[in-house]
Amino acid sequence: MPSISSLSIALRGLLAHQVALNTTAHNIGNADTEGYSVQQVRFQTTLPTRSAGLNLGTGVDVVDIRRMRDVFIDLQFRTESQRTGRAEAIINAVGLIESMVDDPSDNGINTALTRFFNAFRDVSNAPEDTATRTAVAETADNLAFVISRTHDALKTLQTNLDQKVGLIVGEINSISSQIVDLNAQIARAQSGSATPNDLLDRRDLLIDELARIVPVTVSSSQQAPGVANVSVAGVSVVQGTRAQELDTQINGTTGFSEVVVKGDTFALTITGGELGGVIYARDTEAKIVIDDLNSLAEALIRETNRIHRGGFGLEAAGIGNVASVTSQLGTIGVYTVVDDGLGNLSVTYTPDGGSAGPAVTGTITAGSTNSTLIPGLTLTAGASLTAGTMTVTVSDGYVLAGGGSLASVASANGVYKLTTDATAGTVDITFTP
Repeated sequence: MPSISSLSIALRGLLAHQVALNTTAHNIGNADTEGYSVQQVRFQTTLPTRSAGLNLGTGVDVVDIRRMRDVFIDLQFRTESQRTGRAEAIINAVGLIESMVDDPSDNGINTALTRFFNAFRDVSNAPEDTATRTAVAETADNLAFVISRTHDALKTLQTNLDQKVGLIVGEINSISSQIVDLNAQIARAQSGSATPNDLLDRRDLLIDELARIVPVTVSSSQQAPGVANVSVAGVSVVQGTRAQELDTQINGTTGFSEVVVKGDTFALTITGGELGGVIYARDTEAKIVIDDLNSLAEALIRETNRIHRGGFGLEAAGIGNVASVTSQLGTIGVYTVVDDGLGNLSVTYTPDGGSAGPAVTGTITAGSTNSTLIPGLTLTAGASLTAGTMTVTVSDGYVLAGGGSLASVASANGVYKLTTDATAGTVDITFTP
């Protein structure tokens, strides 16, 4: 018949391995639980008893149940996670940018540019043909519309990315608050002898999620073992059981949101994680493409105007410009400058398409400025009229044509010289950019 001590040893063994069986069942049950760490039971022998000069074993007992988790692997995982979060945010934004700019459909910039240049090629082969001339104007209008639409779409993307910065900051605050709550529960659980493994798993999962969003630094609290402190960009967002919220403010220079500590105005520098990727895509990737698109538009306007000014109209030789993208046109019509033979120049205005005769007539003398007869026209002192020349500076919105007329269409700024012709009674015009 077994002794009482033998039965006690057996009971201890059964109880200890019952804990092990329960732990195994717990591990199996949580095999698909995100963030769960496999748990392992640690056994140790119980204190022996001394009998008849011998140390007799008294069985086995459970020391604790520990998580099979490596701190170094956690650190490496979080480092790579923030890099992945940044890369994915940039890739997503760049993908949207590419879909806007590199649109292969009939509505894309490439197609609009091709049609624009093809229209100019066609009109160069048949410049007198009304249909080809109309096609140039229509394709130019379409190109301007497509560039403007793409620009607006890119600016909208920047705005959406900026709004996402605020959403991510809110997510950081929410996760920080949950970590603080778990810190409090872990601190209470560890006041006894048990290790709250499942609570620790939940907290580590939140820290992993936070590391994907923004680079984090994790340290253990000196005051409360097992309690974690978390820092973001040098700011402690979790300090034991207290959370420090982040916020956003508008940068006065860029007009976009920047991350700050709530209640402070000092902007934090965040380059990693999803948040860093979104900020980079907003401030760098999108801005580069917007600037390139603006440069393309400016180059098209400048070079088209330069080449167009050297051409000839159907009616007569002249200097012409395509429509300005910055200036509002003045009154449409034709202005004619005539020397009256008495040392004065008179300006006569004829409405566009009008045939009833001059609507406005006035006299401009040498050295006059800010003429009210021609909106946008500024006259500056030049050579005396007796020498036959005076200098005129024309603001954007007007172009001087040959034969002494000023057509109210868009033009580049420049200096125009009016030379009198006493025999013909008119003024010839030359242009200097």
